[in-house]
Amino acid sequence: MLKLVTEKARILVVEDEGLVAQEIIERLDLVGYQVVGEEVTAEGAIATAKRLAPDLILMDIRLKGAMDGISAARWIREEVDVPVVYLTAHSDRATLQRAKTTLPFGYVLKPFQENDLVVTIEMALQRHEFERRLRESEARYATTLKSIGDGVIATDAGRRVTFMNPAAETLTGWPFGKAEGQPVEEVMRLIGEQKPTRADHPIEQAISGRAVVHLDDAISLIDRQGGTVPIEDSAAPIMSSTGEVLGAVMAFRDCRERRRSQEALREAEERLQAALRMEAIGRLAAGVAHDFNNMLTVILGCCDQLGRTIPPGGVEAKLVRTMLDAGGRASALTDQLLAFGQRRLLEPRVVELNGLVRGIEGLIARILEAEIRLEIEASPELLYAKVDPGQLEQALVNLAANARDAMAADGGSVTLKLSALEVSEDAPAMTSLAPGRYVVIHVHDTGLGMDAETRDRIFEPFYTTKAGRGTGLGLATVYSTIRQSNGFLEVASSEGEGTTFAIYLPRTEPGDAPLPTPAVQPRQCYGTETILLVEDSRAVRKVACEGLRSFGYTVRMANDGPEAFQAFDEQVDLLVTDMMLPGWNGRQVAERLVRKKDDLKVLFISGSTQDVGLARGLLEDGVHFLRKPFTITELARKVREVLDR
Repeated sequence: MLKLVTEKARILVVEDEGLVAQEIIERLDLVGYQVVGEEVTAEGAIATAKRLAPDLILMDIRLKGAMDGISAARWIREEVDVPVVYLTAHSDRATLQRAKTTLPFGYVLKPFQENDLVVTIEMALQRHEFERRLRESEARYATTLKSIGDGVIATDAGRRVTFMNPAAETLTGWPFGKAEGQPVEEVMRLIGEQKPTRADHPIEQAISGRAVVHLDDAISLIDRQGGTVPIEDSAAPIMSSTGEVLGAVMAFRDCRERRRSQEALREAEERLQAALRMEAIGRLAAGVAHDFNNMLTVILGCCDQLGRTIPPGGVEAKLVRTMLDAGGRASALTDQLLAFGQRRLLEPRVVELNGLVRGIEGLIARILEAEIRLEIEASPELLYAKVDPGQLEQALVNLAANARDAMAADGGSVTLKLSALEVSEDAPAMTSLAPGRYVVIHVHDTGLGMDAETRDRIFEPFYTTKAGRGTGLGLATVYSTIRQSNGFLEVASSEGEGTTFAIYLPRTEPGDAPLPTPAVQPRQCYGTETILLVEDSRAVRKVACEGLRSFGYTVRMANDGPEAFQAFDEQVDLLVTDMMLPGWNGRQVAERLVRKKDDLKVLFISGSTQDVGLARGLLEDGVHFLRKPFTITELARKVREVLDR
């Protein structure tokens, strides 16, 4: 499977505008690239590229100095073979024509979106890698031909063999001593690949047509032992100085290697296109999720507030609970949409996985039907990994539910087995795992299994074999959750033999495992502190403000960063801010206000995933975050938790 971000790719940034260069470097760092240098001139770019040989160069077309980015890119492509992606805000047609002559690997228009930047970089890196492999393949092929030579066979005017080189002997299976004087049609028998009939022989065509004849690409040679070899090349007549046809010569080669290379390149392009389709779907889901989560926040918030004002147990209370349950299911569906696009925000921490699996044993047992046995095979040693425990638990529940649905009518068994795995540097490549230490969770069922076509498509979003009973997002969600946790997921299955999913997660040490935080109960959510709420959605802002005030807090509201700056003073104890705001983003608002009050506590909220990289970095620094949609009680509980810390 193709990864959307190439880890540790070394990138040189060439940009003469300092603020733009700094923004690019920060974005590259956030998504996992390694910036190895920053240059402001073409001359500096050439020197650094020659010295460091980065994996890719982001090059502004317009640079200060005698040379522009196009001139630098031309030298770099010819001398050090580093892919160049142009950065440009606007360029005239003549400049763009000059840029095309350097065969760039892409363009990024300023101002850029992070996703566009990442996709362009990844496409450039993949294309450069494909071209490098293709060049290597062609070089190997050329070297092989030079060492053994093409098959060469010559005849007289009567089409009888007069010469064969060793390569021709090998390909045809005829030693020259036995082939000499034989009709070429007997020594070198040809058939069409599409229609297995005897093909017109190129030697005969060259002699009768007195011209060079190129072989059809769908021609195979039948050797002396009856085997077939696809071949390619040409035949030409041998002419005397007076124009008399003396015979013909044919050069040919085995074309299987070329076809394998073309097929490998085609498959690589298909994988890249599949990855780009996933990225496009993920971006669409992110846009939908932003507005949808805001609406759900309003709905859930209003239902929650209403539920706290009516007597429990009555009809009204049941209706409110039904609405809250429906809102929760809608939120879960949105979360699944984001998951398969790898845009869901995870909150990873170090977790002991034997305990995690034991903790959901009862839940999985309730999901499975009575005829299905559940077996847990824990590891004898403690196994730690850095994961989002809730999302990993959901992934295991999804796999168990999938196993249940694949079971025969008379039942069977589902087994969860945990073990440790170490992949050494010299180990044979059994999977796509890099060398290192892993925790492995096997989920095995004794169900009906899958055919090859189903097995190849099970992780595709919206693909399902459960007509009318599934969304097709379950396994896509599982796959994306594991990939976002820097893990790997593989499946083994065949019809009638059951199915095994293997989850590989990087193993960590227990030292960083945080102590559990006591849960805040609803009755403990009340407070009298002052909160500054920054939210650009008027409906969300209103329901959140009223809800927090109902819990006793003093709440000030702001639509964006500048309004928050004006509304802020020393009495504010907590900043609650949306991540995505017009103008300043949530992080920038928090940074500016913390400078005014260094003990200010901050809670980020968001229903958008457009800045997931930023949010992940904040979470790793211990900053508090609450996903939309949420109920007012959940918001108040989180507020109380942050204030009490």
